[in-house]
Amino acid sequence: MNFKSIFILIAFLFALNASAMHHEKSYKFSDCDGKVANYYVSKLISGGTIEGFLEAIKMHQDYYSSRGSEAKVVPLIQYKRSETDDEEIFRVSSMVIYPNLKERTDWISRDDFTEKDTEEFSAFIDIYNKNTEITARRLVCIPE
Repeated sequence: MNFKSIFILIAFLFALNASAMHHEKSYKFSDCDGKVANYYVSKLISGGTIEGFLEAIKMHQDYYSSRGSEAKVVPLIQYKRSETDDEEIFRVSSMVIYPNLKERTDWISRDDFTEKDTEEFSAFIDIYNKNTEITARRLVCIPE
């Protein structure tokens, strides 16, 4: 091999290595490449019911849908996993899943909500609050 061939080979290998380093995947929420969600971990409160929780979920979904959002409000009813697969409800949660980070960002930065929007929002929040208590709020990335 002559000097020129060795130089080209070394330059090629360096370029491959540099290229590989620039494609390291970021796992920051702001770099999420997929669906994103607001995740609300909750528990039923004394006197709260699953029916009330599900009513709030439906109203929550209707709120997004009627305003043109593609967000999906998903209820989660969680059970303890045990040797006998307990039937008792452990916790209830919900996820508001957006198609992507941009849609979520656009939605939460809107400043055109009307008094009617605020009233409808408060109506389903009141039903949530009569049935559940939020114990944690999380952001979720659902990679594609």
